[in-house]
Amino acid sequence: MPGPDRPTIEQLRAAKQEAQRRFGQQDGVEGVGIGDGCLRIYVRTQPATHALPEELDGIRVECVEIGTITARPTED
Repeated sequence: MPGPDRPTIEQLRAAKQEAQRRFGQQDGVEGVGIGDGCLRIYVRTQPATHALPEELDGIRVECVEIGTITARPTED
Protein backbone atom coordinates (compact mmCIF):
# COMPACT_ATOMS: atom_id res chain seq x y z
CA MET A 1 0.00 0.00 0.00
CA PRO A 2 1.42 3.42 -0.93
CA GLY A 3 2.43 5.59 1.97
CA PRO A 4 4.62 8.62 2.58
CA ASP A 5 7.78 6.63 1.77
CA ARG A 6 6.33 4.22 -0.80
CA PRO A 7 5.79 5.11 -4.45
CA THR A 8 2.45 4.51 -6.16
CA ILE A 9 2.15 1.90 -8.89
CA GLU A 10 1.90 4.73 -11.43
CA GLN A 11 5.22 6.18 -10.20
CA LEU A 12 6.81 2.72 -10.34
CA ARG A 13 5.58 2.12 -13.88
CA ALA A 14 6.88 5.51 -15.06
CA ALA A 15 10.25 4.89 -13.39
CA LYS A 16 10.40 1.40 -14.94
CA GLN A 17 9.93 2.87 -18.42
CA GLU A 18 12.66 5.43 -17.73
CA ALA A 19 15.01 2.72 -16.41
CA GLN A 20 14.36 0.56 -19.49
CA ARG A 21 15.14 3.53 -21.72
CA ARG A 22 18.31 4.50 -19.83
CA PHE A 23 19.74 1.10 -18.85
CA GLY A 24 18.01 -1.54 -20.98
CA GLN A 25 20.77 -1.66 -23.60
CA GLN A 26 23.61 -1.38 -21.08
CA ASP A 27 26.05 -4.28 -21.14
CA GLY A 28 25.23 -6.73 -18.37
CA VAL A 29 21.61 -5.62 -17.86
CA GLU A 30 19.11 -8.40 -18.61
CA GLY A 31 15.88 -6.64 -17.66
CA VAL A 32 13.95 -4.18 -15.50
CA GLY A 33 11.02 -4.96 -13.25
CA ILE A 34 8.97 -3.67 -10.34
CA GLY A 35 9.68 -5.00 -6.86
CA ASP A 36 8.09 -4.31 -3.50
CA GLY A 37 8.07 -0.50 -3.60
CA CYS A 38 11.21 -0.36 -5.74
CA LEU A 39 12.60 -0.95 -9.19
CA ARG A 40 14.53 -4.13 -9.84
CA ILE A 41 17.27 -4.18 -12.43
CA TYR A 42 18.32 -7.71 -13.31
CA VAL A 43 22.02 -8.04 -14.15
CA ARG A 44 24.22 -10.93 -15.31
CA THR A 45 27.06 -10.24 -12.88
CA GLN A 46 27.78 -8.05 -9.88
CA PRO A 47 30.19 -5.67 -11.72
CA ALA A 48 27.29 -4.50 -13.91
CA THR A 49 25.69 -2.95 -10.80
CA HIS A 50 28.49 -0.39 -10.43
CA ALA A 51 27.15 1.67 -13.34
CA LEU A 52 23.59 1.72 -11.99
CA PRO A 53 22.08 4.27 -9.59
CA GLU A 54 20.82 3.48 -6.09
CA GLU A 55 17.76 5.61 -6.82
CA LEU A 56 15.90 6.78 -9.93
CA ASP A 57 13.35 9.60 -9.82
CA GLY A 58 13.19 9.20 -6.03
CA ILE A 59 12.53 5.45 -6.23
CA ARG A 60 14.93 2.92 -4.73
CA VAL A 61 16.74 0.69 -7.24
CA GLU A 62 17.50 -2.90 -6.27
CA CYS A 63 19.99 -4.80 -8.44
CA VAL A 64 19.46 -8.55 -8.70
CA GLU A 65 22.24 -10.76 -10.05
CA ILE A 66 20.70 -13.52 -12.18
CA GLY A 67 23.55 -14.76 -14.36
CA THR A 68 23.26 -15.32 -18.08
CA ILE A 69 19.85 -16.11 -19.52
CA THR A 70 19.95 -18.95 -22.03
CA ALA A 71 17.04 -20.11 -24.16
CA ARG A 72 16.10 -23.76 -23.74
CA PRO A 73 15.36 -25.87 -26.79
CA THR A 74 11.68 -26.38 -27.50
CA GLU A 75 10.15 -29.80 -27.13
CA ASP A 76 8.18 -31.23 -30.04
